[in-house]
Amino acid sequence: MSGLSFGSYYPMKDIDVETASFVCLPITSNKSGMKLLASNDLYLRYLTEYGSIPGWVNYGIFYVLWVIIRFQYEELHINDGAIGEIGVHAGKLTSYLYLLRHLNKKQKLFAIDVFGKKELNIDKSGDGDRKVFLSYIQRYANVTADEVNIYEGSSLDLNSDFSKNLEAQRWWQTTIKRDRGCQLVSIDGGHTTLTTYSDMCVISNSLVDGGVVMVDDIDNPGWLGVRDGVSKFLCETSNYFNIRENLDLTEAATKNVYEPDFNYSCRIVKATMKTMKFGCNCYRLAPFLKYDNKLFLTTPNYYAHYVHLLKKINENGTNLIAFNKLRYTVGNIPVWADSELKKVDIFDKLVKPTWLSEIAHATTHS
Repeated sequence: MSGLSFGSYYPMKDIDVETASFVCLPITSNKSGMKLLASNDLYLRYLTEYGSIPGWVNYGIFYVLWVIIRFQYEELHINDGAIGEIGVHAGKLTSYLYLLRHLNKKQKLFAIDVFGKKELNIDKSGDGDRKVFLSYIQRYANVTADEVNIYEGSSLDLNSDFSKNLEAQRWWQTTIKRDRGCQLVSIDGGHTTLTTYSDMCVISNSLVDGGVVMVDDIDNPGWLGVRDGVSKFLCETSNYFNIRENLDLTEAATKNVYEPDFNYSCRIVKATMKTMKFGCNCYRLAPFLKYDNKLFLTTPNYYAHYVHLLKKINENGTNLIAFNKLRYTVGNIPVWADSELKKVDIFDKLVKPTWLSEIAHATTHS
């Protein structure tokens, strides 16, 4: 890990833009352990057999999520936020998310899908089956039906701006969001502009500080509504960076273009903050990684930390991701992105063995 320790949660959405940079500064804290509820055998079974589960996810995502959840557990001490997915299909990615739950069993697990209500799947972006989903999470995450909170219906029901379904909104507020919020969420539900935008708003209003949400199909040319919905959300919740008004920051962007700089990251996220109230009860989320057709976002006060953290992904020269302050920007701020120079063979040879060793240390053994 980076060796840096970061401070207590600070709700960026409640802080004036003039003081926003304060929350980016790292402070000393003691690490807490990385202990998962899953057994080592179960974790390795998933990594070996995940290809047999219907759905679409690539192996590299599993390592990225491992780096993120370890950071949350060990550095941010977030181990009680909800974990789940909107649009679970057969549970391919959902099973892996559930494998990452902490040994303390404090995290709510959730799943949202139309399942048998096919008429609600207007864009045909999935074909979930509740019984199939439950069978896969049982086999690959050891999660039983009574351990996961399921909402069978459209995720639009959770947003009071687009639905009058008070029962669904009460379920989300009291069962999932509660007083803590969400820690790790995947958005892969309806792929229309409206549904994607609504899902972003709901999660932005539910994410614990330092939590992470990833949006699937951000690069998929067959589902342009996802990019459209995310773009609408990002445009509403962030300002453009005006190079003529902030010459110092513009000059900083042209130096060390390919290397993240913690101070610059804090300054750019502050410079692009909006002070006005956003529509549809949205709060700003800051993108920090676009990888393997997924966009990863966090709360603005931890944007700089995650950008700095992801240097770990490229350890040993794997070059899985790349950084460019001027070219790789999403939501008006720089992000890590897929690299054209990735070396999967080096990952398999040098990184994967260390990762498997970390898994063995964090999981339980019979």
